[in-house]
Amino acid sequence: VLYVFAFCCGKLIGGPKWLPNTSPGKTISGAIGALVLTTILVAVMGHFVFTGTPIDHWDRLVTLGVLVSGLGQLGDLTLSSIKRDLNIKDICHTIPGHGGLLDRFDSLVLVVPAVYHFLSLYLGPLGADQPMRVFTGG
Repeated sequence: VLYVFAFCCGKLIGGPKWLPNTSPGKTISGAIGALVLTTILVAVMGHFVFTGTPIDHWDRLVTLGVLVSGLGQLGDLTLSSIKRDLNIKDICHTIPGHGGLLDRFDSLVLVVPAVYHFLSLYLGPLGADQPMRVFTGG
């Protein structure tokens, strides 16, 4: 969803490129649009997912949205930078024309640990012994 928001905002609004040496197709408007729209989407969805938990407050949900969007974009840029340094276009060819399998999940490299720790901050330790704690808050 983050990529779709970034692409649409970048195409609709246009403007200067953002880090053209790292990822030449990305624009500042795309990055900002993705940040705003993904934050809104995460906050709205989070309200329904975390109803009745300590996370179900607008400030915490917006913080979660900014974490997901900001770190998702940073993860994407990190992999793009590594690929540029290695002078390769795709990490692998599992999904032709899409940058490879790792490009589908590059944003999650930073997002998953950050979200885990964010949820742990408000819900307590998350582990295999309490798999539903995320949804029940207890």
